[in-house]
Amino acid sequence: MINGISKIKSLRSFGIYENHINDGCDEFTKYNLIYGWNGSGKSTLSRLFRCIENKSLDGTNYTESAFEIEYSVDGQAQSVLTQQNLSQNQLNIRTFNNDFVRENIDWSGTVKSILLVDQQKIEERKQLDEQIKVLKLKEAASEKEAKRADDLDTEINKFLSRTAKSIKTNLKVIGTEDSKYLNYNKTSLENLIRSSSAEIVDPASVLTDEQILLHTKSASPVEKDKISFASNTIKQDYFESGFVAVTQLLNKSAVNEVIEFLKDNPDVQTWVFSGMSVHDKHKSEECHFCGNMIDESRLTSLNNHFSNEFKQLKQEITEAIKYCRDLPELSLPVVELFFDEFRPKYKEAVAPLERVTTEINSIVEQWRKCIDKKSKDPFDISQKIQSVNIELIEQYNKVIIDIAACIQKHNDKSGDFQTVTTTHKNALELHYAADEVIDFDYNEKLENRNTANSNVQKLNDEASEIKKEIHRLETELSNESIAVDAFNTELAKFIGRTELTLKFDVQQKGYRISRNGSDKNAQNLSEGEKTAIAFVYFATKLEEHDNDIKDTIIVIDDPVSSFDSNNLFHSYSFLKKYCEQSKQLFVMTHNFSYFKLVRDWMLKKNKMRNQPPVIKARAYTIESKFDGMRQSKLVNARGSLTDYNSEYHYLFSKIYSLKNQQELNLDEVYLCANLSRKLLETFLCFKFPKKRSDFRQLVDDSVRHYPEIKPEDVEKVYRFINKYSHNQEIELENNVDNLLGESPAILNIILDIVKTIDEAHFTEMEIVATA
Repeated sequence: MINGISKIKSLRSFGIYENHINDGCDEFTKYNLIYGWNGSGKSTLSRLFRCIENKSLDGTNYTESAFEIEYSVDGQAQSVLTQQNLSQNQLNIRTFNNDFVRENIDWSGTVKSILLVDQQKIEERKQLDEQIKVLKLKEAASEKEAKRADDLDTEINKFLSRTAKSIKTNLKVIGTEDSKYLNYNKTSLENLIRSSSAEIVDPASVLTDEQILLHTKSASPVEKDKISFASNTIKQDYFESGFVAVTQLLNKSAVNEVIEFLKDNPDVQTWVFSGMSVHDKHKSEECHFCGNMIDESRLTSLNNHFSNEFKQLKQEITEAIKYCRDLPELSLPVVELFFDEFRPKYKEAVAPLERVTTEINSIVEQWRKCIDKKSKDPFDISQKIQSVNIELIEQYNKVIIDIAACIQKHNDKSGDFQTVTTTHKNALELHYAADEVIDFDYNEKLENRNTANSNVQKLNDEASEIKKEIHRLETELSNESIAVDAFNTELAKFIGRTELTLKFDVQQKGYRISRNGSDKNAQNLSEGEKTAIAFVYFATKLEEHDNDIKDTIIVIDDPVSSFDSNNLFHSYSFLKKYCEQSKQLFVMTHNFSYFKLVRDWMLKKNKMRNQPPVIKARAYTIESKFDGMRQSKLVNARGSLTDYNSEYHYLFSKIYSLKNQQELNLDEVYLCANLSRKLLETFLCFKFPKKRSDFRQLVDDSVRHYPEIKPEDVEKVYRFINKYSHNQEIELENNVDNLLGESPAILNIILDIVKTIDEAHFTEMEIVATA
């Protein structure tokens, strides 16, 4: 694992890097060289590194950006830097780019001060070294605690999101009418944990499967009407008076002159008793059965047998059925009228009713049978009846009460449906949450996270105090005269002359740029001089506050001027001298000559002998594409950049790769126009060295002796290059769409011109481009 930045895993909404992912780009090494044309996104990429250096996106246009950058501060443990933890990163990084120059150098005024440590103040320096060591320990401990807090925070947030989703899914089974549970999320769960802090960790809140089923049924969103029911229980003596009356009647007999035959034959007795009634009714003197006259003595015997007392007894027996009371009529509701959760209990309550009523009814029915038998044989006093005991009555009443209780529960829910269902939903919500919270040990993890954050704050406060002490010691040790001497020495080496120097201005707290020792600010600085001053100033500041280059990640964006190539080798030499020992180095350039110098230096490190086979250097390129908008990404450099010593190889390969596209977008057209001009100019100047004038004259004179090259094709090529190469203004004419569509054909014409003039050269270049 590299000790430093290993990859830009993703980069979104950061200027031209709209949606960069680390695809086609190897991990960074110790030495990293990045090639990109002007406008491809080099400077934007350097700003990303400068944001890491400043620990903030403030002051940029990328405050809404998102990124993931993998890095290591010890070459072992890997960390991820994002826009969220940017301010806490511990990377020691220094970036040279236009932003650095603009912030530190006023070309018409002064250069900001540099403070280098005076090595002669031994005691103060020891104190400074000791404080720096302590600071590093505090910062390392803070970073460790911050990572612990961040890991716990991530774990807790994942738990909350996962559990909230699970609760939402479980409660969806009930229904989707309740918006609270339909939109249940992490915040909902946090509110529950906060409002039910005791219950959420109580094992009693976790329901059994049976309880879950009951609450789920009870929380059903289907409403039902109330149920009407007459709860008619009976008193314990409900049957007592009837039992006594029937018992007395069965024991009662009439006093008369008994005709033994009739007594012994109750059926005949009943028949004769009925006949006498008929006889009296019709005042008959003869028997209507046999037709004979009825003897007076027989009538007397029968009247004595069926005396008034007998008749009264018969009347009592006939009326005795009133003592056989029925149970009160019950109108039981059907089970479907109940809410689901009450149905099992209702069925359980109703179940004993049939048995109890059957037993009671069978006893009363026995009474009726005895009365019927007594009616047929009033003289029989042998019959006995069973009473309805109190236990049966209590059992009957319990059934009625239990049924009424089930109906009451149903009606209570029906009357306050929303409140009741909400209570059951809350119980389910608490169950599902408590089950997960207890298993996850949520409170302990929360406490550990809070402790880690407190530790971070404490360590940061301590580090802040140490930094104040370091600043005090550095102020005592720092010496601007040392810095200006070091700067002027290196600047003279860089530009090869001593006419430009810095002078410290006490009032301005900075340096004035002087030419030939003048007290006035140097005027009319060339771009090369500005680049040299800025680059040397940056290199000198690398040692500011006793910073160790070996612990520093250095990022350099184009340390050579586009308009002055005189200092090319100076810049390269200076870069190598000051940055080779850095912890990690990134160099970005659009200048192929500079790229080649740095490339050969860096990539040679991969071939050093007596070293383990470790890749120490890699080259990359920034590629742009147009997909509704122009976007760039960082990828591995192709062989045309790394394997050849000429920019011409790269130009040819790039044009060759685009010639078969059906159509080019406007960005690609401008790029290809620049590439085409440089390719043709390089090729034709080499083939026809005498014909240098302006570009048009060079092209016309070069193709004049090749009849295969059509004048109209030359005109197309020239118009394409002249239109889009180095144009300051974009002119969109009416036929611009046609020209964009024809661009690949024009690239083919350019390559055909090269092939026609020098086929052997073209063939070898084609092999290079397609390798």
